[in-house]
Amino acid sequence: MIFHSLEIGRLANKIAVKEQINKSDRDHSLLGGLLHDCGKLILAANLSDDYISTLEIMNSENIGFTEAENKVFGTTHAEVGGALLGIWGLPDPVVEAVTFHHTPELAIHNEFSPLMAVHVANCLFHKKNNGKKLNENSNINLDCLTQLKMKNRIPNWQALLN
Repeated sequence: MIFHSLEIGRLANKIAVKEQINKSDRDHSLLGGLLHDCGKLILAANLSDDYISTLEIMNSENIGFTEAENKVFGTTHAEVGGALLGIWGLPDPVVEAVTFHHTPELAIHNEFSPLMAVHVANCLFHKKNNGKKLNENSNINLDCLTQLKMKNRIPNWQALLN
């Protein structure tokens, strides 16, 4: 998981730089990517039996990880991680990127943000590492990108993976 978080942080930052967003938001993209799955650590460390049940349900019912988390915990690792980071007082764009990295449609933005950088980075990384097989983590929210008029930027971002 540490390697994955480092890669998402690095890629989210590269995407933010490519989109020429301000320095603060580039930094928030990096930090949001690094911390995007911190809720998994919180759940696994504090509710290990339930966390194992989540993995078992995911495999036995052939459902996505966040769907299995919702069945077991009534919430997701993204929401747990975002809540903790909010309590700790991290910047709102970082908290938002962690909380909504699987569901960017739940946040309202009129421009490219650290949330979208982390969301796209996470999806592209999962798509690349799952042999281009789509799963819940590799589905970029095209509606959000269309609304931002950035859907055509995906190939540019994919090129950053190399």
